[in-house]
Amino acid sequence: MSYTINEQNAERQQLLAQILNPVAERILEGAGIAHGGRCLDLGCGQGHRMRMLAERLDPIECVGVDFDAALVAYARAHEGNRQGVRFETGNAMELEFEDDSFDMVFVRNLLVHLPDPQAAVSEMMRMVKPGGKVIAYEPDFAFDAGDPDSLGLTQMTKVWRGMFAHPLVGRTLANRFAKAGAIVEPGGELPIERGLRPMRRTYRMTLEAMKDGIPAKGIESMEEYEAHLEELKRLEGDAETVLYKFPDSWVVATKPER
Repeated sequence: MSYTINEQNAERQQLLAQILNPVAERILEGAGIAHGGRCLDLGCGQGHRMRMLAERLDPIECVGVDFDAALVAYARAHEGNRQGVRFETGNAMELEFEDDSFDMVFVRNLLVHLPDPQAAVSEMMRMVKPGGKVIAYEPDFAFDAGDPDSLGLTQMTKVWRGMFAHPLVGRTLANRFAKAGAIVEPGGELPIERGLRPMRRTYRMTLEAMKDGIPAKGIESMEEYEAHLEELKRLEGDAETVLYKFPDSWVVATKPER
């Protein structure tokens, strides 16, 4: 499925990078990823995370791969791309890179979409060098909640679970990578927000981006969707409601030395 790149989707992805990249930087620091290696970013999207990786790790080469050619073209055209950064189209479950060819592989919010996450996990472990690391960072759509209660948030759990192929993939990361032969270090967090901050804005924008898919899949009727959207618009301007976002899970998976 092709991704429509318009002004709103561009803004939404920038907001998500603003929210999630600092967490990724902390994971990279804790994992002890060495500078100057060769890194691969799967599901690179518009390239925001890729540019953070290039700045943080100063790699010899950093390759971003996405299935959608329009996203790859958009990422390539960004004026912030550093030397050594390149983008390619490809299928995360079947890539043409050689075995043991990357020092680090990073993936975020990709496995949740794939029909066969384990195939992608196996591919990542194949491509990373012995002693190298794969960092996988995925959602676990266990719940969304607010204080006071917000139907707009609790209804999002139903939306996430209906729209994504593997909505609970976050909790499976450690066992998936262990099955693929990795030494695993799992982690996670429950993001909480109060005040007029970007997380609640991304909820509204994401629901708008799913406008066609939600009724088509029978998750909400169009009337229910419109009411849901109005509640998220209200929440976006409500500084007092505390937003409990679904948990984020990750794993640092090390390929054993031979």
